[in-house]
This record gives sequence, structure tokens and C-alpha cells, in this order.
Amino acid sequence: MEALHKLDEQWAELGIDKKMHMYKAVEGCEGAPTCSGCYLLKHNGKCAIPLDSLNCPLQVSLDCVIKDLGILNEDECLAEAITGFYPRLSKHFIEGKFRWMLYAFTVDGNISITVWGDTLQEAKDAWNRRT
Repeated sequence: MEALHKLDEQWAELGIDKKMHMYKAVEGCEGAPTCSGCYLLKHNGKCAIPLDSLNCPLQVSLDCVIKDLGILNEDECLAEAITGFYPRLSKHFIEGKFRWMLYAFTVDGNISITVWGDTLQEAKDAWNRRT
């Protein structure tokens, strides 16, 4: 990781499992003396990047940690949180222009979540920001 990230920023990058993940900088635990809850933590509770390091993607901000939101599919979308299903994409002609719709089904086959965008990227961004 080379970029510095700000609170509430989301980005995609290759995870340790060699799959693309979506990450988000979120507020850290109140009163935490170190970067706790970050995806960079090792199993022993220690940060994989020393706090005095300039390599921290949050520039050693104790106010936020990095949360792994999940694995992205081939369409660069996160799975729906409850079912774990990835969204389907479709393009619709509405009011004289094409718009993109991303939607996911519930276990019983009903559509659970729908997001729209004027471009495919706008629809994907709206889908991935739901978390």
C-alpha cells in the first residue's frame, strides 16, 4: 500500500489471499492507544506495520483503522451482506436514457437490494458504498 487514506474513504486492492478486496478507513475504537481493529493486525494483536513507520496507509492515524469489507467479484462488486450473494447487473432504457441497475436476490428469490447509476461505474460505486 502506498496511498494515504482518509476517514470514510473506500478503495480496492489485492489482499493477502491474492484476491481483490474492498477496504475502508473507519473510526477506531474510542480510547484505543494503538491502531486496533485494523486489517493489518497480525494474529497476536500487533500491527503488521510499526506505528512509527511511514508505511502506514493511514499515516499512523490513531483515529481510524482499515476495515476489510470483503472480496470483490469479477464485476468489482462486494457481496450483499446478509445473503453473501453478489449483485447482478442490467442496463435499462428509462426516460430517454440508459441507466445501470445492480440488484441482489434474497435466499427465497426476491430482490433484496437495488441501486441505480447513470454509468456502470456510478452503479458499482453506489453498490459498494452501502457498507
